[in-house]
Amino acid sequence: MEIGISTSCFYPELTELSFERLGKSGIKTIEIFFNTHSEFDSAYISKLKEAADGYGVSVYSAHPYFAGYEHYLFFSKYERRIQEALDYYDYTFERCARLGVKIFSFHGDKVKPLFIEMEAYCEILSKLTRRASQYGITFCQENVFGHRSGDVSFIRGLRDYMRDGINFTLDIKQANRSGAEPLDMLRAMGSRLRHIHINDYTHEQDCLLPGRGDFDYNKLFDAVKALDYNGNMIIEVYSNNYDDPGDVIASHSFLCGRYADYIRNLC
Repeated sequence: MEIGISTSCFYPELTELSFERLGKSGIKTIEIFFNTHSEFDSAYISKLKEAADGYGVSVYSAHPYFAGYEHYLFFSKYERRIQEALDYYDYTFERCARLGVKIFSFHGDKVKPLFIEMEAYCEILSKLTRRASQYGITFCQENVFGHRSGDVSFIRGLRDYMRDGINFTLDIKQANRSGAEPLDMLRAMGSRLRHIHINDYTHEQDCLLPGRGDFDYNKLFDAVKALDYNGNMIIEVYSNNYDDPGDVIASHSFLCGRYADYIRNLC
């Protein structure tokens, strides 16, 4: 297991500059957050791949800027838009595959008075999962505040309905924001957990760098060990959660140092 950092930690810094910052800092596992359509351009992807190879970086996971529109793209029952969105995700998966991306996270439908039925929701997930797999990418439903996936019972329902056809990304801060105990969310995902966004929080602040809050990482590492988890963990916070970009790199060093035995035993 590796601990990495997301380029989103430095938003609104340009994606390529955040990527370069991480590469120069010696971070070897990166999640890339694409912020515009132009960042999927073939020439842009080629430059990122060249940079990744030069720094010896693995672009392990990806998150797209249009995650915030997935409720509209896929869950409005407008079939033409759904089909076009599926085709656009094909395009996105192909670009991600060029970088070697293994994990792609999905926010899904928002909480609203009239949402689609579980069967229809799972049908969309199945289509996206199959399309992503054609490019060697594992498609993951993430737990997100304000979305149906923020509810532990909904996550459990997806797992029960789709069984081995579902994969999950756990986000610690998003679970906390949703009023869920992060480890309860992890247990609901169970053996289908494939990716983790790692962060911290207190009662006063719902997102902090790892090690600066109250979250018990010993329990987290014990829980993932019990699941035989073999994915990575990516630090994902916001730029207003720290004073200096170097703090993000320091939090990575903290995790890798403080929990070295856990990480080594999980590998």
